[in-house]
Amino acid sequence: MKSLIVGSLSILMVTIVSPLNAAVTTPINLVHLARNGYFQEQGIPSHMALKKAIARGQVNGETLVQAAIEANRVSADLLNDSSYVRSVDRQLDFLFES
Repeated sequence: MKSLIVGSLSILMVTIVSPLNAAVTTPINLVHLARNGYFQEQGIPSHMALKKAIARGQVNGETLVQAAIEANRVSADLLNDSSYVRSVDRQLDFLFES
């Protein structure tokens, strides 16, 4: 329950910080896409291999955002948006802990 609340607050924070980017893929959606294999061509593993890569430090918010940029899922500007990258990091942590 705690992770759900914190995750929701993370999304709210990103939405408040960048309201003009309403069409931006949310951190939760980005991690969901990664878990389901949408970034395998960019070197991001899916499912259990993703959890292992997170544990080893091979995948973090920055690497996932970079992969999403390469896959044309998000704007390159988001790599410089520290609050967005931190929110992706948090969502990856939640995925790892689940």
